[in-house]
Amino acid sequence: MIIPFNLSLVEVPAGQPAYVAPSAVPAPETNKRNGPSVPEQPTSSTAQPSQRSDAQIETDVVHALDSLKALKNDLITVTTIQSEVTLSGTVSSDASRELAEWTVSHVPGVTTVHNNLAARTR
Repeated sequence: MIIPFNLSLVEVPAGQPAYVAPSAVPAPETNKRNGPSVPEQPTSSTAQPSQRSDAQIETDVVHALDSLKALKNDLITVTTIQSEVTLSGTVSSDASRELAEWTVSHVPGVTTVHNNLAARTR
């Protein structure tokens, strides 16, 4: 669904960030620079919440795993396809393998975790 929006320009005091997020205000019926606006699409009461992209999910998964001291010396590869995350590589123990899976399962947007991590034998 395409939702037209306007960018709001405001005066920003010196030293403040100049980024202004797009507003959710619908665009006027005609825009002299860009021509007619796109008609608003009907909404459904069963509409799905917006889904996160695989790239966003994968980035968050990598950051979550990198933040864990217990996994610092482990080699983990992350692949995300259609919100399903696959972990592969080698970790130091079964506990590290389980920790990685639990951590990934709690990242927003992850629907399934395929844990292909192998624990090193000592």
